[in-house]
Amino acid sequence: MQQLHLSGSMHGSIQLLSTSHSSLTQPTICPPGFNLPRRLWSTLSRYRTGQSRCAANLVRWHQASDPSCICGNPQQTMDHIVNHCPITRFSGGLWLLHQADEDAVSWLSTQSKRFCQTSEGQVTVKQTIAL
Repeated sequence: MQQLHLSGSMHGSIQLLSTSHSSLTQPTICPPGFNLPRRLWSTLSRYRTGQSRCAANLVRWHQASDPSCICGNPQQTMDHIVNHCPITRFSGGLWLLHQADEDAVSWLSTQSKRFCQTSEGQVTVKQTIAL
C-alpha cells in the first residue's frame, strides 16, 4: 500500500491511501467500490480522503461547536471513527474499508445513515447507532 500526503493552504493535511501503484499509473482501472450506488460511493470517497462530516471537520467548517465523539473521545476525526471509536469502529480499518467488500459496504451504509439535517440546515449526528 502506498501512502500519499498532501498539504496546502487548507487547514491541516489530507492523507490518501491507494491500493496499488497501478491505479495511479493506469487511470482506466476503476478503484474498488466504483460500482456502488452514488450515496455509498460518495461516503466511501469521503472516508478515503478524510473529508466526511465528523465532529472535528464540522467544527472546522463552522457547522458545529463541539469536536468530541459521542463515545467521549475529545476529537471525533475520520481516523477515530474508522479505527478507534468503540461505537463506530470498522474492524478492518481504513485499508479494508478502501477495498469496498461486503462488510465494508454494510458498515458504510450504517455510517451514512448516522447524519441528519435540521430544519435550520445544520447537520447533526443521531445519537442512536445501528451496529
